[in-house]
Amino acid sequence: MENQLKRLESVKFPSDLIVNLTSEEVDRSLICSICQEILKVPRECSNCHNNFCNKCISQWLQEKDNTCPFRCSGKIKLLNSHRIIIDSLRVLIFKCKNETNGCDFVMNYDNYIEHTQICEYNKLKCNNKDCKILILSKDMQTHTEDKCEYQSHQCKICAYEWIGSNKIPHLCGRVAMKQFKELKSMVDNFLIEISDRKKKLNDKISKLS
Repeated sequence: MENQLKRLESVKFPSDLIVNLTSEEVDRSLICSICQEILKVPRECSNCHNNFCNKCISQWLQEKDNTCPFRCSGKIKLLNSHRIIIDSLRVLIFKCKNETNGCDFVMNYDNYIEHTQICEYNKLKCNNKDCKILILSKDMQTHTEDKCEYQSHQCKICAYEWIGSNKIPHLCGRVAMKQFKELKSMVDNFLIEISDRKKKLNDKISKLS
């Protein structure tokens, strides 16, 4: 539960990603009074009934000795936000934050967090330690295995290791030796066959003499 809460609180809900309302049309009660973004894990002050993100108000109260940002009287007591607030949030439709990277997915408030974390158009740092390139999630495997100049590879035949693209040719000594032995065997068999034919031809010539 704690991990899920941290995951919820780590995602931003920019109002400019809402597609069914303009930023100006979004009800101010759905905006956190501290961070000025769409509410995440919304909590409500029991005195003034203003709403805040759980993380925002928790940090505020630690720094401000349990005083409400709106300076309402008495010690603040936090409640889960009213059902109306929750339902209003669920009506919001968002486009993906990765629209400029190519994602055309649209989703409601409840699905936004999950999609944001698994979107294949997220830009991620390459898995290889020394590579500084940011890669779309959907292209990561191809980049790291075939294109990244910092990817390590090992020949499955001779165990030789190298750094760089998988497309760089590796002249495996064992493969070359195997090919040489196969070629030598073919030549040896061919010479044996020629020798046999020569012997048979000489025998025929001897009988005709």
